[in-house]
Amino acid sequence: MAIDAKYGKLDIKGIRADETIFILRGQDLLAPSAIYMYADMLDVIGRHEMAMECRRVARDMAKQSKKLPD
Repeated sequence: MAIDAKYGKLDIKGIRADETIFILRGQDLLAPSAIYMYADMLDVIGRHEMAMECRRVARDMAKQSKKLPD
């Protein structure tokens, strides 16, 4: 179980019940850019494989229908 400000408690394997999470949805117009910035920071600290995975997710999200965050 995890806690999101908008969606409330979510049951996500491997995340503690009291852990705060932040969700970026594929329909969010701003999500891919945010993920690309995160990937750049991962590269800076040497987490290149994780950065590559983030960029893959960002590319997939960019293909989905877009709308401003709600």
